[in-house]
Amino acid sequence: MENKRIYRIIFIISINFFFFNNNYAQVFQPEELKADVDSLMYYINTVHPEPYTYISKTEFEQKINELKIAIKDPITDAEFFLKVAPLVFAINDDHTGIGYNKTMNNKSDSCFAFPFDIKLDNNKIILKRSFGEYKKFENDEIKSINGIQSGSIISILNSFIPKYAEFNIEKRLIGLFEWIAPLIFNYPNSYEIILSRNGEEHKIFVDKIQKEPIPQENNLHNNKLYLKLVSNETAILKIPSFDLKRYMDFDTIFTQVKESGVDNLIIDVRENGGGFSWNVDTLLSYLVKEPFCEIDSSFSKISFMSTEWVNKDIKSGEGKQIGEYCYYSSHDTIMPSTRWNKFTGNIFVLINENSYSAATVFANTIISNSIGIGIGEETYQKTTFYANSNSVYLPNTKLPVPISSGKLILPHAKAGRGVIPNYIVVDTDDNLDVKSDAVLNFTLKLIQKGKI
Repeated sequence: MENKRIYRIIFIISINFFFFNNNYAQVFQPEELKADVDSLMYYINTVHPEPYTYISKTEFEQKINELKIAIKDPITDAEFFLKVAPLVFAINDDHTGIGYNKTMNNKSDSCFAFPFDIKLDNNKIILKRSFGEYKKFENDEIKSINGIQSGSIISILNSFIPKYAEFNIEKRLIGLFEWIAPLIFNYPNSYEIILSRNGEEHKIFVDKIQKEPIPQENNLHNNKLYLKLVSNETAILKIPSFDLKRYMDFDTIFTQVKESGVDNLIIDVRENGGGFSWNVDTLLSYLVKEPFCEIDSSFSKISFMSTEWVNKDIKSGEGKQIGEYCYYSSHDTIMPSTRWNKFTGNIFVLINENSYSAATVFANTIISNSIGIGIGEETYQKTTFYANSNSVYLPNTKLPVPISSGKLILPHAKAGRGVIPNYIVVDTDDNLDVKSDAVLNFTLKLIQKGKI
């Protein structure tokens, strides 16, 4: 049942969409693009277990037809992507998305990505963080970028946000801007930015910049483990991702933890976009003292994408076919291990809205079973969510479309809610310095006070 237990995040997955200058783009005829739209509709209806939970089938089909009518002239794969991606996101499933094709992917590094960090304030774009000679412009309002007004930029970003998204919309918009701003500006080699301060406008031109390097432990695409001793009693384990196909080396980490003699282990899975279940299982084997279940129940839709492994589950008796679905009413109880370097002290798990998929499963197991204490923000990923996604490719543009084929219900799941920490602590957008990490500092003070 390996496939059934893969929780790979496709949001910050599927949000990792780039595209570039039209000089590199392929141009497609309307008939080709409409055929891709029809294929997209077919794949979603055939593979996804419940595609119309958040948007009705009638509304979705209407949007599909409107898009096909609007495609009257040849356009590039990049332009098509901008039109079709919001439709896929309307399903509101973070394991279902759309990505860039091979040609776009090969050329995506040729542009100069937007060089500054931003924040939003009352529908205005604010330059939040700059570098070098541009630091004096921090907190100025951005009026336009390369001739495109900020209001238009925000409208484009909003088109990617489902209307039923419940919370943290501003942070999601900022995340989108970081990924698709180059797309909006056709991947230029420079930026002409109009700024405003106290009603006075001024222009800056940026064609290169020296950014501060991102610490590896904060790199979302990094699957290395980082252990840091903060005192004789406390260690922090930062896990940026569970996305490593081979087993992650937790044994070395927990050998170090054992030898250090610490009583408190802080496990930070904030911004962890998920990965593979076996890495979560391995990590938990060093932490749990009692038998536990990661999944309460699940089901998968039987289609060309899932037939092979679902049929094995039905034949083995692990799953039961009812119509076009395979149901798993119970999941194996996982027994605690007898590892010599197992951690037996106090466990703290740091989470936020971007703790997705496998990270959500891990955090829910720890918090809902009172194995440890959760601190931070509620996860955007719900405790009931769609997963087990694999990609199909649109026949002409070759855009990859990962689509969920199953649904997971985690133990102690609350309808419409993510994993809720024991202590809700929110980091402000201005906390750029590690020393001002409100969530971590709260946890350290909690340990000092002995409130465990």
